[in-house]
Amino acid sequence: MPNGHVGGYGEAFIVAGSPQVWFLEGRYVDDICMLSRVYCTHCLTYAVKTVYNVPFDISSGDGRKLVWLDMKIFLDSAELGLNTKPLYPPPPWYANSSYVRNVLLGRFLRWVEIGPLQTEWHQALLSVLYELKQGGWKYKSVLSALRGIYKDDCKQYATFGAFAWKAMHSTM
Repeated sequence: MPNGHVGGYGEAFIVAGSPQVWFLEGRYVDDICMLSRVYCTHCLTYAVKTVYNVPFDISSGDGRKLVWLDMKIFLDSAELGLNTKPLYPPPPWYANSSYVRNVLLGRFLRWVEIGPLQTEWHQALLSVLYELKQGGWKYKSVLSALRGIYKDDCKQYATFGAFAWKAMHSTM
């Protein structure tokens, strides 16, 4: 269908339909987080079983925090933390030159969404940097990756990371 002329949009509209029309799609749900200060665990479990006909493994927090996917929910304060997993970076000779930047930017963007406590992301970032150092990643390549992150939302992570990476380099 030619779209390079004035009638192209009209032709697309006639064939495809209105761009405002949405079609319902099925969605696979495998993780649900339900928090309540009113309902007990049994009531929340019953609610999940009433809505979904697939079995779920139900877990409750240890009384102070609930771990869910890549975050921790501190139940007393309703603040979010990070449930970090080890990075296990590939050796530098095996990875693409943009590997470090992509890994860091991906984590930073997720942290922007979660909004964890400062101590949580400090600890998570230090852990990632330590694993990169242990994996043989060069000082200049990691520092360059951190300095190459320009997104405003991620600047605090990149700045702290650069500071911490320099400190790790000078002490090890």
